[in-house]
Amino acid sequence: MDLDFVGYKARRREPPMPLGDTVNYFSVSAATPPGVTHPSGTLLRLKLDNPDADHPFRSSQLVHGRIHIQSPDKALRIHNLSLRVYFESRTLYWSLELQSPENKFDQTMSKIKNPSTLDYENVMRHEVHRGVVPPSNVTLSWDTNPIEIQPEHERVLAFSFIVPRTIRITEWSDHPSAPRDLVHIDRFPPPTLRDSRFGSVQWVVEAIADLAPNLTSNQDTDTMLHLSTDDQVVSRIAFPFVPSAQDVGSLWDEPFFGDDMRKDTFGSRKLSENEVESGKKAMMERVRARGGKWDVYVKGFPAGRNTMWSELYTPAGSVVPIDASTLPILVYLKHTGAQSSLKSLFRASKPKPVHLRRALVTLLRTSSTRGGKETRPHVKNTPVCQQEFLFDTESSSSSPGLGISYEDADPVELDLTLDLQSGSNPVKLCTPSFRTPNFQHEFLLTVSVLFVEDDIERFVGRFPVQLLPAQDDGNQLPAFEEAVGGDAPPTFEESVSRS
Repeated sequence: MDLDFVGYKARRREPPMPLGDTVNYFSVSAATPPGVTHPSGTLLRLKLDNPDADHPFRSSQLVHGRIHIQSPDKALRIHNLSLRVYFESRTLYWSLELQSPENKFDQTMSKIKNPSTLDYENVMRHEVHRGVVPPSNVTLSWDTNPIEIQPEHERVLAFSFIVPRTIRITEWSDHPSAPRDLVHIDRFPPPTLRDSRFGSVQWVVEAIADLAPNLTSNQDTDTMLHLSTDDQVVSRIAFPFVPSAQDVGSLWDEPFFGDDMRKDTFGSRKLSENEVESGKKAMMERVRARGGKWDVYVKGFPAGRNTMWSELYTPAGSVVPIDASTLPILVYLKHTGAQSSLKSLFRASKPKPVHLRRALVTLLRTSSTRGGKETRPHVKNTPVCQQEFLFDTESSSSSPGLGISYEDADPVELDLTLDLQSGSNPVKLCTPSFRTPNFQHEFLLTVSVLFVEDDIERFVGRFPVQLLPAQDDGNQLPAFEEAVGGDAPPTFEESVSRS
């Protein structure tokens, strides 16, 4: 059998998916199992007060909560009770590691063997980046003195916190080769993300009760989660969170890993402000009559035996609240003549008209994840909404499609405004855009046209769109049961017990 080594390209392995590739949620939850009693008999529960269970918590909002402590059988002294609030961005990756020696002889041989002859295995690892709410934003109703719990008596301790307008990564997985240039910046707090099997963002309240003095926490080195011990009780709850709209800045000001989504691989070019101002005045006046500022993307491309020029207009900044009803998109198409090779052969002949059959506008969700020493991300594009505009019925000639002639003085205007809410996946249920050092949740818009005289779909624009939280406190996250189809990911303790 002959192998074409030139044309062969190894398929990159996807990130680990312990629950398989059919689920649409991440495999690990940071929350501890509810109602679990510690071996000492201590029951430690966390509760947050939410006036409306359908609304997520927001940044710059005062959140009240309580810790419930019970010891049914005996008196209990808690020497220290700590509480913190944080978000964690978690992804999984494969790490090629040396297999552990089975005995002392293998251990000795591994030290003298050539590294190329040793046995390696792929191990699933966690990449975690954590942003902790500053202690100054957390108020506790207890001090550093020991807390006495009487048998059969529930002790309730209040606390409150405010998620700040900006937050910085303060804890991350220990990997010597991991890129760290994305960590030390202030960023707007990312929203909870639950409907991706490639990674998650969770907001967590964590309480740790020490049943003996001078204890150190038992933290799992891979997952970075604190675990209960005989003398320490750990309880965590995850809560839905969306930053307030006024606290969200431009996503394009934050660093990223992977490719720059603002560079169009299909060849369109965004005009600078000076180019827009010095361009065709008549065209700009038509667009400005609609109000606001606009970004302009231009491109020249073939259509059959002819060439075309396109100008795509969309509101400046490409920033869209998730509850917006539409995204305005205007496309102008101009017939610029026959292709140069044909001009030399048929100088006297006039370029023939082209006929636009359809235009297609697609909004994609782009999930990019990385872990360990990876700098090249794993990217998954998922259509959110798509709208087709057909022009077959707009032609009076025998050739179907909207006719565009070389003799036309003005370009043809296409109003391709995208309906964001009427489809089966309304954008209002999408998680707003964000970036973390290991997980990027972004949106990409593509606009393509198809001509009768051409067999190829031609892209006239491809650019990122930042989805913002809604201005009000409406429900911007689907109910968790809806997001996971009535199921739920296992807690960390449950996932460990299965492995």
